[in-house]
Amino acid sequence: MRAREANSGARTEGMRDQQPRLAKRIDHVGVAVRDIDASLGYYVDVLGLTVSVDARLEDGSTRLAYLEAGDTTLQLVQPLRPGPLAEYLVINGEGLHHICFAVDDVVDAIRSLPSDERLDGIYIGGKRCRVSFIRAEPNGLKIELTDMQELMPPAQPAGATADVRTSGDRAPRGPAADRVDRHATNS
Repeated sequence: MRAREANSGARTEGMRDQQPRLAKRIDHVGVAVRDIDASLGYYVDVLGLTVSVDARLEDGSTRLAYLEAGDTTLQLVQPLRPGPLAEYLVINGEGLHHICFAVDDVVDAIRSLPSDERLDGIYIGGKRCRVSFIRAEPNGLKIELTDMQELMPPAQPAGATADVRTSGDRAPRGPAADRVDRHATNS
């Protein structure tokens, strides 16, 4: 078994050398909640995290609260109406929902994925960056990709609840960019 593990490791190293690293860092960890206001008390009052962004997506489907803990961000995700996220909560309950990886460019990142892993929904997330969920769910975990740069400046100061606009100079164009994938949960 040790020889097999050693060979597997060598194969992984070789594969890593042949292609550039897609994920640059973890942007945030998403936690599905039924009520952000009810959840904030523990994270803020007990753990001492600070709310950096509290936003509603423009389509009114989701509220997002980003909590900062040093160089780590926790995103609370609350559905505001029926849809995929609300269904997820009914089936799975509150808890870990996804991990979001920052990439240089969401469109390029999606194009680099095998076609069976792509989802064609690219939209503007809570921090005003292009985001997309991908079909692959390794270990049952949803994966989201996000640009590392904002598309537009915030409309309100950090901590204020703001509607997130879905247009911007760098926003992708075409059918894939104009629709939110129905399986994504609007992170």
